[in-house]
Amino acid sequence: MINQQSLTPKRLFKDLFRGKQPGYIPFLPFNFSLACRLEQVPHEAFQTDPGIMVNALINSQKIFGFDVILTKVDLCLPGLVKNTEISAEAITEDIKTTVCLEATRRIKQTMDKQVVLACKITGPLSLIRNAGKPGEGDPGRAGTYTAEIARDAVLQIIKTVGEIGPDLILVEEEEVNQGSRYGFAETAALLEPLWNSIRYYNAEPLLVTSGISKSALELLSNDISGIVYTGEISANLDELAFLIQDKGVCVSLPLPAATFAGQFELLYEFVAQVKRHLGNRGVFACSPGEITPSISVEDMKNILHLLKELS
Repeated sequence: MINQQSLTPKRLFKDLFRGKQPGYIPFLPFNFSLACRLEQVPHEAFQTDPGIMVNALINSQKIFGFDVILTKVDLCLPGLVKNTEISAEAITEDIKTTVCLEATRRIKQTMDKQVVLACKITGPLSLIRNAGKPGEGDPGRAGTYTAEIARDAVLQIIKTVGEIGPDLILVEEEEVNQGSRYGFAETAALLEPLWNSIRYYNAEPLLVTSGISKSALELLSNDISGIVYTGEISANLDELAFLIQDKGVCVSLPLPAATFAGQFELLYEFVAQVKRHLGNRGVFACSPGEITPSISVEDMKNILHLLKELS
């Protein structure tokens, strides 16, 4: 039996991505709002002051013992493009981007041995989709942004993040389905340089999505280390088991949302399903989107404790 006390988060995830059975099911938290609440700082201050972001995320990790500290770079395509070209100056001058990069750098320097460091970046297809939304620049110009322009913007961020040295780099695409603007093959070709760049920096490339079809899942599985689901799972667990066993892809499954409202009994069924279909191998858990900031410290600790004990 594996001694959980001897496992560090880095060892846990290293075993996970090497196809070994970890000591327990690791947990990836989306906890930006929760970190702000615990630190008693407004979200705007969190996004515009690297010191506040660092303190909030590190203190949150210390309170709960999270396996991962996650930072995020939320890109806005119209602000990054000038005369149909990606502007390196626009990227480096964007306050929220520079704050996140600096916070990631500081966390790497101070917490590298204690936790897994991950950074989530908006994907190119989501950038194009968001370019047409109110408040995201000029909706009238949304159609002028090509997938290649969006990909180049993300590549520049990945290179900057990669030089900092996180363990995981997550690319977030809201949906990767047949009904999207790009087909499966086009999507895979578009994203391939991102995965290659992430691997160049010795980080694990992960796709974050709230919806993905089985066909897209199988196609993309050749290039990535894992998929992080934040919504309803369209593929059943037996299909995911096939991907884990034959493709070597890790899968992060969202805990039931009601768990964060105190319905801890749902964790028993969650872990039972994982063991029955996937055997714990290649699986880690995540929150289904942002952890509700109103959750009590005790309830969050109970969720993590049960997840380890039941594993």
